[in-house]
Amino acid sequence: MYSQAAVIHKRSSTYEGVATYYLVNKSGRPSCGGRYDSNAMVVALSHKRMQGRNNPCGETIKVYGDYGSVTVQVVDTCAGCDKDDIDLSPKAFAKIGQMNEGELEIEWSFK
Repeated sequence: MYSQAAVIHKRSSTYEGVATYYLVNKSGRPSCGGRYDSNAMVVALSHKRMQGRNNPCGETIKVYGDYGSVTVQVVDTCAGCDKDDIDLSPKAFAKIGQMNEGELEIEWSFK
């Protein structure tokens, strides 16, 4: 009797989108479970990326913005985001952009 190993899908593409931020502790329970606050280095991905067999809960992504880059963990779903847009915690957003901008163009990829 043979068992079949699970297939691991490598995600090596770079995506372009818009980053916004949200108050993590005010948004209710994250769709991936757990408890986080606005000081955590976390991100919500588009609902289009959070469904199906390749749900990225718990994975990390690297985000590149105007002021550098930041690595964050996927913990939630952004219902209002387009496919390649992301919603960062305020602490993560502040590492790559100015809070008063509210949104910025970014590139990101799975690590």
